[in-house]
Amino acid sequence: MALIEHAEVEMSEWVNYFQSNGSGEYFSGQFAKYLKSKEIHYEFTSPDTPQEKGVAKHTNHTLVHAV
Repeated sequence: MALIEHAEVEMSEWVNYFQSNGSGEYFSGQFAKYLKSKEIHYEFTSPDTPQEKGVAKHTNHTLVHAV
């Protein structure tokens, strides 16, 4: 959650989309509530699909390096 808020401050932009692989680290109910409260659309790729996992990793890597 802190990463999203940090990205918003640094970029002066609102995060409106979050994508992650479906391996489970972002499946907590608390995190889903947080995303919904900030009206952030989120999408999880299917677990154990390297093709989809690469897309999520690339997107998150781009966001982290932009900050």
